[in-house]
Amino acid sequence: MIASEADLKYYASQHLNIAAQLKRQGDEVKIFTLNRKGNGYREESLLHNGVSIPIRFLQSSSTTLERANFTIMQGLSNHLRSTRWDIIQCSEDIQPSTLQASLFKGTARLVIFQGINHYSYNTIKNLPMKAFDLTAGPWLRHRTDLVIAKTKEAERFMRSKGYQKVLTIPMGVDLDLFHPYPREEGQAFLRERGAALEEFTLIYVGNLIQRRDVATLLRGLKVARAQGLKAALTIIGKGPEEAYLRALASELGISKTVSFLETIPNAELALAYSGADAFVFSPLHEIFGMVILEATACQLPVLSTPVPAILDLIEGYREHGIKTFPFGDHLALGNFLVELAHNPEWRLKMGKANRHIAEQHSWSVVASRIRNAYQRILQ
Repeated sequence: MIASEADLKYYASQHLNIAAQLKRQGDEVKIFTLNRKGNGYREESLLHNGVSIPIRFLQSSSTTLERANFTIMQGLSNHLRSTRWDIIQCSEDIQPSTLQASLFKGTARLVIFQGINHYSYNTIKNLPMKAFDLTAGPWLRHRTDLVIAKTKEAERFMRSKGYQKVLTIPMGVDLDLFHPYPREEGQAFLRERGAALEEFTLIYVGNLIQRRDVATLLRGLKVARAQGLKAALTIIGKGPEEAYLRALASELGISKTVSFLETIPNAELALAYSGADAFVFSPLHEIFGMVILEATACQLPVLSTPVPAILDLIEGYREHGIKTFPFGDHLALGNFLVELAHNPEWRLKMGKANRHIAEQHSWSVVASRIRNAYQRILQ
């Protein structure tokens, strides 16, 4: 059973793919998640990659997080009182649903699925989180049978909090959805959606929020174009930074070569990746970054800041197609872009190496590792 504090849409790629793979291996799985539409409880089956997955929506139309959390706690505790599970997997440790699962797990093993690698308690807004951690933390550490961390940094963080059994298992990618298409087909797809393309086309996919630092990508593009590179950037995603980024592109004089596209469904996203020559990513911090794996699966070279997930991904691979540049360093990024654009054979080699890495991180591989971890704590 998988319990998710947040609306399913934010974790759909992770929870649904893991659940589908576990069901294919003969396990019974149910997802509990919050849906802030209506009130009460609703249960339905969702067909994902040909697998029917039962999902129980704990509904709360409340606009306050506290009331919504109360809804998922109440629904989860009622279910756990009446139904026996071998494994209960919860998202993140400081969550009411995780505490509720620890209280009513019975003979089940409690697994925490941890992506967050730090907590900031220096704002008034986060004081309830600090109080939760101080009061419930010792109990959770005692009742948790295993922590599955998405990155090694998250593993170190959880060990520093006192969790004893912690295992790093990176996230996966759906290789049926994300694979390379011919470049011409991908570029036609982007053109149909209004993207401006150049001889060297870059792509960014993700939310337009401050911690993603998309401004560095724009400034890096400016540096590359100032060196004579005919380059363009396609940005796919929405967010509160969009107006600022549009204004910045205009200020830098590159607005005609920067395209802002609406969010594209996963079923079509591989075409968008395939229309680019490289994927660029510049977050200041990141829990994992699923888009990195998506880009590698589509055989793209990747230029990124050295967030933990990137460093984990390339560890142990003598050949890979991921190059890192310092946080916020648009000059280094711009120079990398010029070097990459002028070396098509290098790009091809990087793309093939990245596809190989993605194949080692398919959801079937990841789910098998998770299932093996489950079996060990059940023995």
